[in-house]
Amino acid sequence: MMQKGTAEAADKAKYYDYLEVQPLPNYSQLLEGQLVSGPAHLKDIIGKIVQIGHDLDKPVVATGDPHYLDDHDAIYRHILINSQGGANPLNRYPLPDVHFRTTDEMLHEFAWMGADTARELVVTNTHVVADWVDADITPVKDKLYTPEIPGVNENFEKDVMVTAHQWYGEELPEIVANRIDKELKSIIGNGFAVIYNIAQRLVLKSNKDGYLVGSRGSVGSSLAATLSGITEVNPLPPHYRCPECQYSEFYTKGEYGSGFDLPDKKCPQCGAELIKDGHDIPFETFLGFHGDKVPDIDLNFSGDYQPVAHNYIKILFGEDHAFRAGTIGTVADKTAYGYVKAYERDTGKVFRGAEEDRLAKGATGVKRTTGQHPAGILIVPSNMDIFDFSPIQYPADDQSAAWRTTHFDFHSIHDNILKMDVLGHDDRR
Repeated sequence: MMQKGTAEAADKAKYYDYLEVQPLPNYSQLLEGQLVSGPAHLKDIIGKIVQIGHDLDKPVVATGDPHYLDDHDAIYRHILINSQGGANPLNRYPLPDVHFRTTDEMLHEFAWMGADTARELVVTNTHVVADWVDADITPVKDKLYTPEIPGVNENFEKDVMVTAHQWYGEELPEIVANRIDKELKSIIGNGFAVIYNIAQRLVLKSNKDGYLVGSRGSVGSSLAATLSGITEVNPLPPHYRCPECQYSEFYTKGEYGSGFDLPDKKCPQCGAELIKDGHDIPFETFLGFHGDKVPDIDLNFSGDYQPVAHNYIKILFGEDHAFRAGTIGTVADKTAYGYVKAYERDTGKVFRGAEEDRLAKGATGVKRTTGQHPAGILIVPSNMDIFDFSPIQYPADDQSAAWRTTHFDFHSIHDNILKMDVLGHDDRR
């Protein structure tokens, strides 16, 4: 008959698919903190967990909970934990030995339970749980998932063609028609029209509210972006175009570097003042040689209007489908050197200069804190969940923050989920 505490533990264990135990050294802080009375008590607890697993027919798996690869790397963790000042009692000394143990090392750690039980925990049950997992599983998505907007392809193409005919006439010049055809095949064929459409909406709303929007980066090499109102940069070769009769005249042999360099000229057909346009930028600058690179449309909004633009994306897609891109701050090299010096001071150790440099290098680049991208907003498709891509959190654990952020740094998922860069700039004098 089970004791009361064991019965309660068994009842809770029913929730789990498998149970987990770790090597005795991993629990050293429980002994130090007197949460467990001694090694014999600790072994008794682990033994009862194994017995509960047998009683419930649930595999019990031995895991190493590794924090670093080799045992000699423990010094780096000691230095990093020391920098935290021991605020977390589980991070105080003595720190457990949690290097990545080999199978033989794990079998040795559980030898006290008998060879058969040790092999069951370390080898057999580990394979049982591993076989439950689909071999094709990936930790993050392996392709781009964009929001679905009904009719977006047709509407985007219509917007582009309407402006093209307004600027260049009903019968488009060959150079214009070929460029539009090339871009639309790439944009629509790769499912990127929705990205352009969202940028269109943001620019249109800002302009309606009285705030100009500037485009930044290579989006200016897309004629479709120009004709759909996203950017004012025209990537066609330098040319004249008539706002009245749609006459156009292109310079394709390098006569001028930019349409702005063209001399003033009257339209030879109607006499109107011609518009000077075009900067001769290839489309490949934006979407790559094959036209399949995920568009990164950077838009600069007034600093006063940037929060409004951010919130507008929430309104368009819903609070559960718009998140700020998370960032991860790491330990800088000078900071790591300071950690090493503090460790020497606090432990009474003295290292040679070369050893200090080696230890500082080992602590450099370790993840230190989380933050929030100043402009990046991720948009989750309506038929999916943010957890399909990343865990979420508040930046720096500030639960009063207006936006939730992804826990993963955006660079690890940038090919899988749409990010809009809604940047701000100071336009006040």
